[in-house]
Amino acid sequence: MTKLWLSTDGRIPIAIFWSRFLAPVAFILGVTLAMTGGGLPFVFICLLVVVPFSIGAVKRLHDLNFPGWIGFLLYIAGPVMQLGWLLFGSNEEPRVVLRGWSGFPIYADDFAFLAGAAWFFLFVFTTVFISLSPGTKGSNKYGPNPVG
Repeated sequence: MTKLWLSTDGRIPIAIFWSRFLAPVAFILGVTLAMTGGGLPFVFICLLVVVPFSIGAVKRLHDLNFPGWIGFLLYIAGPVMQLGWLLFGSNEEPRVVLRGWSGFPIYADDFAFLAGAAWFFLFVFTTVFISLSPGTKGSNKYGPNPVG
């Protein structure tokens, strides 16, 4: 059981991903959000569940014959960047970080919003993709077929 939750080696089928990773994380986050209304306790619980969920996502990516670093970027680096922006990014005075083609300013808040929106789109798309796509038939470079 600890290999399932702590190791990114191997592959898992859709049913294991739903029953041991996706559904429990959704339940935990839903209950925490309902009890706390968001805020710091919700952020703390999100950080606790992101690691086991990302391990399950990496194993599903392996089942689909994709490299696990995609899961690391989407499920760990993305939330850490979002948390960093939430805690340290916003300030009272708008900062210009880029200038557009005609010289119009692009502010730090706008840039962070666009980066967060792009990350969230990729996060949702990838989660739906790995949640519904059947694994590769037979063995692949990440191990034997977990279904048999």
